[in-house]
Formats: sequence, C-alpha cells, structure tokens
Amino acid sequence: MSDWYAMRGVSASKDEVKRAVQHLPQGLFPDAFCKVVPDFSDPDYCLLSHADGAGTKPVLAYLQWRETGDARVWAGIVQDALAMNLDDMACAGCFGPFVVSSVVSRNRRLVGGDALERLIAAGAEQAELLRSMGFELVLAGGETADMGDVVRTLDVSFTLTARMPRNAVLSCRPTPGDVIVGLASDGRAVYENRENSGIGCNGLTGARHDLLSDDYRLLYPETFDPGLPSDVVYKGRYRMSDPLPGSSLTVGEALLAPTRYFLPVVARILRDLRPNALIHSTGGGQTKCLSFLKKGRIVKDWDAVKVPAIFSEIQRTMPTDWRDMFRTYNMGVRLEVYVRPDDVGKVHAAAAEFGIRAYEIGRVEASGAGLTIRFQGQEYTY
Repeated sequence: MSDWYAMRGVSASKDEVKRAVQHLPQGLFPDAFCKVVPDFSDPDYCLLSHADGAGTKPVLAYLQWRETGDARVWAGIVQDALAMNLDDMACAGCFGPFVVSSVVSRNRRLVGGDALERLIAAGAEQAELLRSMGFELVLAGGETADMGDVVRTLDVSFTLTARMPRNAVLSCRPTPGDVIVGLASDGRAVYENRENSGIGCNGLTGARHDLLSDDYRLLYPETFDPGLPSDVVYKGRYRMSDPLPGSSLTVGEALLAPTRYFLPVVARILRDLRPNALIHSTGGGQTKCLSFLKKGRIVKDWDAVKVPAIFSEIQRTMPTDWRDMFRTYNMGVRLEVYVRPDDVGKVHAAAAEFGIRAYEIGRVEASGAGLTIRFQGQEYTY
C-alpha cells in the first residue's frame, strides 16, 4: 500500500513535513503529544493551540450527498475535524475550555449553501454534545472561503486553543515495563447514536480508491487529482450503498462513520492515574508510537484485537500487505494508554464505563529498538 499511497499524492509517514519542522522550537514540553507554549500572563500556566481537519473525508461526504441529496451527511465531517484536535490535546492532558475557530473552503460551483448551512449548524450541535459531557467549546467563528481554483470540492478544519496549568501537562514517554492498553475505535460508545466502523480520519484516500468502483471516476471527476495515474483511481468493487461484508453497515456508512471522541474516556482515566504515555494513533497508524519512543522496543500482539470489517475488506480487496495496513490505519485501536501493570485494570474499568472495548495489545521491552507487530503468525518490524 505504501507505493499506492504515495502514487496518490499522500504520505502515511509525513517524512517531508517532519523534515520541514525539525528545526523549529519544540515548546515548553518537547515530549508532550502537542506543542505547548507559555502563557505570558502567568508563569504557572501554558497555552495549547492545535490545528487539524477532516483530511479527504469530505470527498466521501460529497459523494454521498451527490448520490442521495441528503445534506445531513456533512454533520459527521464537523465531528471528524473536532475529534482530530480534541483527542490530540487530551493526550497532553488538556480538557478545555476550548476556543474554536473554523476554516471551511469550498468550490462554490459544486458545493452549495445547503451543505454550508448544515456544516455551520453541526458546529453548534457538536458543542452542545460535548458540553453535555462536561467539555466547554466556545465557537469563535472563522473563515468560509470560496476557492474553486484551489479546492476541488470542500475542506473543513479547526484550530482549537486552550489554557491549562503547566503542572497538568502530560508528557508522552513510553517506558520499558509499560503495558499498552488499546481503546477500540469501532463498536458503539454510550455517547454515540449508531455503530462506528472505526475508520476514523486517516488513510481515507487509500480506503476510498481501494474500495469504491470505477463508476465514481467517471461520474465525479472532481473528487480526485486529474494528474493521478488512472490505475490508482477508484479501483474497488463497491458503490457507497452496497453492504460492507462482515458488517451491518453499508460501505458508505462505514467510510463516513464519524471519528469517535476519546476526550471523555481520557478525562476519566486521568482521574485515577497518570499514564507514561497517551498516543492518538492517527497519521502513521499503528507506527505513530515510534515518534515518541526514546528507549527500548514496543511489541504489539494484534491477535488480541478484533480487526474491524472495514480494514479486513480493504486488505482483501487490494490485496494489501498487512505490514502496510498497520502503517496506514488504526486497525481497530485509535488510542493507546501506556501504564504500569498494576494500573491496567483501571484503564479497562474507565473504558467499560463508556461502552468501549479495551485490549491489552502489547508492552514496552527494555532490550531492542523500534516496533514489532505480531499478527496471524507473522511479525512486522518498523
């Protein structure tokens, strides 16, 4: 998949981005999951400002909207973009209040006012949902730009800013002797109103082109880069409305399942313990942990995880080496909690309160280096 992914103009490892920012200041807490800067009005406090978006998931919402005419599909994209920010910030121990600013860029010729209205309304709805769980979001407006020469369909992103005590910042330091407890990305949490496929917001360029039919290349040429080789565009067998094998969802529903908020679960975990690391496994999939590993080797035993149907079908359809699947997708676990063995039960209990499965997926060993993932009798090293 890595070659296919690169040929589609995207990167799971983001090596170019890492090289571009490597000489920038790392902030007050270089080992934190997010960059932390001083609060210049109070030396005991700090600020986090984090920007992220829904990636190429709006393209899937566009396809669903064009096929069904249902503008409600855009609401899930707002949750996707918010979750990508909130869960990263939670991994640094930040729980708000959050000031939220949005940037929505669209091709006005193709994406009309009904979609825009639904997106804006969804922001207020998500703020109310999170407020009901104890997290305050202050919507500070933003930019809505008509950029048809730049954006082929629509792009959604948010910047969140929060203030917190410096002594509450959580560093991300996987430590030899840690047990890794993974929180499932699929299923249905108590605060979700429908089943979640677990796909999240990463790898959607690959998932879309690997699963969806060539019909979409012909019907909606605005949904892909016209400079791409034809043999990497919409190579799958499915329409959005087709059933996803092994699931109660359609392919479209699975691809568009809103990214789960882990913010409330992390807040609950931190009431009882202070993990050595919290890792939001987004860009880089299950290899994200390598960005924070300073000493030892991480070993993951993936046979402990029930791999969601969406990932099994992507792998089967291409077929794609599991090694590359783990490097691109969360593979059923989007949040990792690194704790001492005596604290494993507390993580399981916190996840259970929210109806989320927790798996003991691995450990940090003192000897060796890098990452090893064991799955179905094979071993993949990174």
